[in-house]
Amino acid sequence: MRFAPSELAGEDGDGEFCVNLNRVHLDCRLTGAIKVRVISKRWPEHPDKVKGPWVLTPEKLRFDPRVQGRQFALEVYSDGTADAWRLGLPRVDTSQGPRR
Repeated sequence: MRFAPSELAGEDGDGEFCVNLNRVHLDCRLTGAIKVRVISKRWPEHPDKVKGPWVLTPEKLRFDPRVQGRQFALEVYSDGTADAWRLGLPRVDTSQGPRR
């Protein structure tokens, strides 16, 4: 499943600055393990940059991608037949990146 759940820009966000995506904590119930990749773009017309996968378990539901861009998406998947999971909205730690 690939999703981009929220707007990271402020009220007057005009794309002047990039965003540093420092940490992601998934709101997730799972048995087994899931894998997460971060897909980012600095500009809409550029190709996707993919970082990961990170393997998450019920004991460890956070990871530190340290990715920079203007657009982000998370791709969550599992390749185990006995894995079961339910995903809510992730919590993300961001900081202001460099200008254009």
